[in-house]
Amino acid sequence: GEDVRVDLEWGGCYFDGIPAGGEVTVTIDYEGTATTLLLFIDSATYGDTETHSGVLTVYGYSFTKVEGTEPGEDPAPTEVDWTEIDEVSPAYSTEHAYTVTANEGATNVTYNAIVGNSYAVVTAYVGDVAASASQMRLVITNNAEAAVSVRIDLQNASNKNLEKTATMDGESVRVDAEWGGCYFDNIAAGATVEIVICFDGDLNTIIMFIDSANYTDGTTHSGDITISGHKFA
Repeated sequence: GEDVRVDLEWGGCYFDGIPAGGEVTVTIDYEGTATTLLLFIDSATYGDTETHSGVLTVYGYSFTKVEGTEPGEDPAPTEVDWTEIDEVSPAYSTEHAYTVTANEGATNVTYNAIVGNSYAVVTAYVGDVAASASQMRLVITNNAEAAVSVRIDLQNASNKNLEKTATMDGESVRVDAEWGGCYFDNIAAGATVEIVICFDGDLNTIIMFIDSANYTDGTTHSGDITISGHKFA
């Protein structure tokens, strides 16, 4: 009955740490017509080059088709007319090598020494303006001459991630169900994109990793973005 990690980018459900002698019941909800079941047994941990041995039994298969929303399943997000909602202007700040400038409802962030796997951030407190909300909308404009990638985390006062789904210009993007974060990758030079994130819980803080949340990227980045159009519903 406990939720496990589902990789929304590459696919796969991860049932980790099944103890010796343990027996677990696995339930997977899916969409579409399933034709093949693939099991990666002690073989799908990136970076693990050790040799494993083991014995397991897989049994008890059953399939059922269920219409509508099941208990524990997230309902479809409520459609929001964002034109009817007033904008707010969160105050962003940083302790990293970004320069943050607020100007007439927008925040400009520039940088020229951000390492791609440094996990440097800019943050904004929004607990006072996001009360009772379950969706956030904002706009990012890339003013630079190179593409920019942004990860956004939405956290409560206890630093728990709340995000459930996210879109960029109406297209779904990756949401990391294990570590948290919504990934808005490769925003083109000169582009302006609309971002909507659905979340569950009392939102306290927006955290943005701007060109800094790719753990394999040790290169240095420069950039210039404008963050604006914050609305909550």
